[in-house]
Amino acid sequence: MSETSFTFAPATPERWDDLENLFRDSSYPQRCWCAYGYLPNKDFKAGWGEGNRVELHSRVTSGRVPGLLAYEGDVPVG
Repeated sequence: MSETSFTFAPATPERWDDLENLFRDSSYPQRCWCAYGYLPNKDFKAGWGEGNRVELHSRVTSGRVPGLLAYEGDVPVG
């Protein structure tokens, strides 16, 4: 059995491309962009897709770290 090693890093502006690639490659995440936890339900539903991506991008680039990215090697996986 092989071991998998993960590292974790804050979702900062320097890591936006990794975050965007992670969400873009999955069907549900590319619509929600993890906005449910920081937007009122009405706004979350109204922003489904691009609106939620813009909101997350705004949070990340403003310096508010919305969470962590998980990496397997150099590849963002979560």
